[in-house]
Amino acid sequence: FLKALVNRLWGHMMGMGIVDPIDDLRETNPPSNPELLDALSKDFVARKFDMRHVLRTIANSKAYQLSSEPTPSNASDSQNFARYYARRLVAETMLDAVDQVCGTQTNFNNMPASARAVDLPHEGFGSYFLDTFGRPRRVSGCECDRSSGANVSQVLLLANSDEIENKVATEKGRLGQ
Repeated sequence: FLKALVNRLWGHMMGMGIVDPIDDLRETNPPSNPELLDALSKDFVARKFDMRHVLRTIANSKAYQLSSEPTPSNASDSQNFARYYARRLVAETMLDAVDQVCGTQTNFNNMPASARAVDLPHEGFGSYFLDTFGRPRRVSGCECDRSSGANVSQVLLLANSDEIENKVATEKGRLGQ
């Protein structure tokens, strides 16, 4: 259980688990760094199962703070955390980033005007943007429910949506200025 939880937290922060796929903890699928997984698990126990401490430890690690710019020595490395492996933003973060850059605010029914997409408690708040960019139905707590692949609907939404066009056209945000 300890290794599974620590691996899940690592995977959430790093985009890939020490054991990858995150939930495949069989002996035939060994961790890329067993010593790291053991050390994080022992620290988790020593800190009385404090998940915030584990997240803070990962965020303060050298591996988490590495540049995504490949060097000649790590260009072909894709599993040893030799650099940050760029990944797509999740739907809620993407919408909030668009709003922040454009100086706009997306309004959600029955939520305060200042609510961001990451503040939404469940998927019941209708948003074509969030659904198109892979917002999960939250049937389980697993991040694997998210769709991370790009598709034509996303391209068309960014290129042809009146909502996105109006956000980009406003002069209130950094983009307009």
